[in-house]
Amino acid sequence: MFNVVVEAKTGYVLADDIKDGKTSITLSIGKADIAVAKADVDQLLSTLSADDKHYETNEKAVEAIKGLTSEKFSIKDATAVTRGYSNVTFNVVVEAKTGYVLADDIKDGKTSITLSIGKKDTPINKDEVVAALENEVKDQEFATLQAAIHKVQAKTIAGIKSITAIEKSVLKNSEDKTLEVTVLADDGYILDSWDGKTDIAIKVTVADDREELSSVIKTKALEEIEVAHDATLSEQNILDALVEKNLGLVTTGLNVEGTLSNDSKSAIIKAGQDSEYKDTSAAGVEVTFTVKVLPVPLIDLATDLSITSLGNIDLQEAAKVPSKDQVLGVLKTESVNSNLKTSEIEITNITTEGATVIVNAESKVYNQGSIDVTFTVSNPQVDKVDLATDLSITSLGNIDLQEAAKVPSKDQVLGVLKTESVNSNLKTNEIEITNITTEGATVIVNAESKVYNQGSIDVTFTVSNPQVDKVDLATDLSITSLGNIDLQEAAKVPSKDQVLGVLKTESVNSNLKTSEIEITNITTEGATVIVNAESKVYNQGSIDVTFTVSNPQVDKVDLATDLSITSLGNIDLQEAAKVPSKDQVLGVLKTESVNSNLKTNEIEITNITTEGATVIVNAESKVYNQGSIDVTFTVSNPQVDKVDLATDLSITSLGNIDLQEAAKVPSKDQVLGVLKTESVNSNLKTSEIEITNITTEGATVIVNAESKVYNQGSIDVTFTVSNPQVDKVDLATDLSITSLGNIDLQEAAKVPSKDQVLGVLKTESVNSNLKTNEIEITNITTEGATVIVNAESKVYNQGSIDVTFTVSNPQVDKVDLATDLSITSLGNIDLQEAAKVPSKDQVLGVLKTESVNSNLKTSEIEITNITTEGATVIVNAESKVYNQGSIDVTFTVSNPQVDKVDLATDLSITSLGNIDLQEAAKVPSKDQVLGVLKTESVNSNLKTNEIEITNITTEGATVIVNAESKVYNQGSIDVTFTVSNPQNTRKDISNITFTEEELEISNTTSQQDVLDALNTKLDLTNDADKLVLNTDVTITINAATAGQNGTITIAVVANSEKVKGTNVELTIPALSVENQFAFNLSNKYFN
Repeated sequence: MFNVVVEAKTGYVLADDIKDGKTSITLSIGKADIAVAKADVDQLLSTLSADDKHYETNEKAVEAIKGLTSEKFSIKDATAVTRGYSNVTFNVVVEAKTGYVLADDIKDGKTSITLSIGKKDTPINKDEVVAALENEVKDQEFATLQAAIHKVQAKTIAGIKSITAIEKSVLKNSEDKTLEVTVLADDGYILDSWDGKTDIAIKVTVADDREELSSVIKTKALEEIEVAHDATLSEQNILDALVEKNLGLVTTGLNVEGTLSNDSKSAIIKAGQDSEYKDTSAAGVEVTFTVKVLPVPLIDLATDLSITSLGNIDLQEAAKVPSKDQVLGVLKTESVNSNLKTSEIEITNITTEGATVIVNAESKVYNQGSIDVTFTVSNPQVDKVDLATDLSITSLGNIDLQEAAKVPSKDQVLGVLKTESVNSNLKTNEIEITNITTEGATVIVNAESKVYNQGSIDVTFTVSNPQVDKVDLATDLSITSLGNIDLQEAAKVPSKDQVLGVLKTESVNSNLKTSEIEITNITTEGATVIVNAESKVYNQGSIDVTFTVSNPQVDKVDLATDLSITSLGNIDLQEAAKVPSKDQVLGVLKTESVNSNLKTNEIEITNITTEGATVIVNAESKVYNQGSIDVTFTVSNPQVDKVDLATDLSITSLGNIDLQEAAKVPSKDQVLGVLKTESVNSNLKTSEIEITNITTEGATVIVNAESKVYNQGSIDVTFTVSNPQVDKVDLATDLSITSLGNIDLQEAAKVPSKDQVLGVLKTESVNSNLKTNEIEITNITTEGATVIVNAESKVYNQGSIDVTFTVSNPQVDKVDLATDLSITSLGNIDLQEAAKVPSKDQVLGVLKTESVNSNLKTSEIEITNITTEGATVIVNAESKVYNQGSIDVTFTVSNPQVDKVDLATDLSITSLGNIDLQEAAKVPSKDQVLGVLKTESVNSNLKTNEIEITNITTEGATVIVNAESKVYNQGSIDVTFTVSNPQNTRKDISNITFTEEELEISNTTSQQDVLDALNTKLDLTNDADKLVLNTDVTITINAATAGQNGTITIAVVANSEKVKGTNVELTIPALSVENQFAFNLSNKYFN
């Protein structure tokens, strides 16, 4: 900012708003900084992820970010904000280099980039894995399903950690079976666009020894089959009836053939491939039956008649109540009771307010009952009344004939005949208006009126602006010589109102309609009167009128025109006066040869001294423009009483003298310049004194030996001097403390004065070296001000500093509370602590926000009467801002027990990284899981007191919502993590054996039997600890045959976290011939 001082040139004067010549301007100095946009930064960062770049660790990625260079900005910092491998997001902070500035979209210097971190996994192609598995079983037939599963699961494929196979579908008599195979990728590998699941076809040799269908369906006559009234006989109806007659029959895989209808009498039952039964003949089994269709069930009338408020019925035929058909017309429409069966009901008890709907005694749709319905009616037949009942006011006031008609129209009469306050109940469609004049009209009842008895009423009114015949202007303006007009306001010509004032008086042109005319061409001798273009009284035309004027305004001149000689010579004070009298001054001011045209009655003489006087123009002067002129003269023989020099030289401490020429001491003129000013020693006669003994600290003033004013003597005066050769300093050198404390506005001012600001700006302890005469105080508010260096300062470099302070007792004009509290409906308050009503702070939180009641001074109010629906805001008794009063405000409250959210809202990140089991535990503790479940950057809003952690394993856990949660809806989410340093507690199965009580070993022993026995043997009772088939162990069963033992092989799956050891092989004893037959019989149903 630059302070600027200007001065007016000759012929110009500075206006009041720049009277002191001071102003300021703010300019941009130096080369403007070039903006650096966020896009510039992001473009440079994007080079790090181009061409599928990959970084081994987060640290190397940060190193790459910080290694980027740009002429516009530098990388200040980079930190990873997500954990783990794959895609990691880094927060990046940049700062602009010299000559650049960060744009608004990256003002804080912050952005981010996502980079690929860690070693890339090798992709596993689905087609190659599927081909390898299919080759393993291709062109082979397996004796058992388990043998096929074992063959698939035992396949070794590079990159595959484990293979699990289960039967996908069961067709009991089919040799073709499908295995659903799931593979898991080994460490360092990834399934390429594949979930690891596929289907493999196998063949298993199976003999069809199912029972014949014809032998199990013993009862073929199914008798009566019931179907619903709106249904058709279905296959399921027949199968259900078949089971009722043949108990134990399994209908899975049975098909019903034949065209089915409610007239059908028989059907054919056939067995499909997945049936428990076979149909060797393929002819099926015929069953017979009859079909009984059940009747339609009755419903309550309210089912179809749910809407009972039917609206309005218009009685167009002037009946007193609606007919049954009219009630039915509103009882059922497309949108009202649309399913109602009107043939099943009757309408009774019809009034003008409603009716009763009852069910017909013979109804086959509705249960017996009735429902009352309501409606309103319009146009019911009513008894007529006399017209005077609704037309009681007959004096109707005035009608303005705006269209220049001679009489009102019917609509104009109706407009005053019925208003909100006049004859408001009158039915205007039941009447006619006749016999209209300028004084009234006749109102008659229509012949067809259904409201009023036949008759008529006369009404009266007046009219304004009726159409009349125009006349010439001369009819009412016959006198055109109007006499004299006194221009009392010193105008040059009369105003229109002044001309009108003499144009029409009680005795002159008294009938003239002045609203119909215009006054033009006004001079000092007359004017022209013309008729208005829209006049309804006079024919178009004009008339010239004449008059004289008195006291016309004349052009004033400057006083200098008649007072050109200002040096008036000598005045002899013969009466020994000290100064001339006004008359003496006038005597020399105007003579025959000096200022002879001066109008002395237009002037005043003031400020008379022995050296001159001031001539000023009278305030009422009609000759001279306002102004004044100083005149000079000498006097002879003045009366003078000498006085001591101290009388006129009372102020001896003269302040500072600026030695602009870098002199060592001030000159005599410089001392005189501070010795006498308008405010310092203003009466001092400098021509009567001498200045001596001048130093840098003061001088001596002595009276001239010939002085006729002062007694002989001398006075020492003091001053300081400043030398322009002194180096300037910045304002901050002496104004280092800018927080100035409090200013007490004791005089009830609105803001501090400059002196009050100066009083705290410099004290003995605050900014004590500040040169206050070198500064100005501007922009003063209740919070601070701006200190600027004077434009002429020889101490400080140009500049400004903002200072702050507080004020106490500022004068304020109180306002009503409603001025700042205009919005009283405050919305919702969330009672997060489940309180019954909001706290005062909660009410204040919605009472004033950036967008609601933003100017409200909350320190000036109190909150009382708080309920769940609102509160009262009252003004503090000591408020200096608001007038006393109160305002009720309203709001709603919500309780966190009501508006719950799903757990996923706050638990969105479920992959939690690694947990270090430092205490050698088997699985993480709940606290350890919580420690990674919620951090500053992961699930930061999660309310951990509202949840429980369950099912903790080394791979993850389940987060469930507390039953009493007031934040989350009931539910659970599974989260995953890895663990390091788990306690090695794998069970060893080497050499394990089972007793007969622990495991019965035979051909009927299943994989699950073996697994259950193994978990029991190893004391693994918790679900999380139990061994899982094909994840921890594989169990292969080779059945025993006649004369040959079978085997059960238990093998540990590589990388199992629960079990270790060598394979265990259990022996199944060889079968006898009888047991072999029994086993074969069982196998056909269970394999």
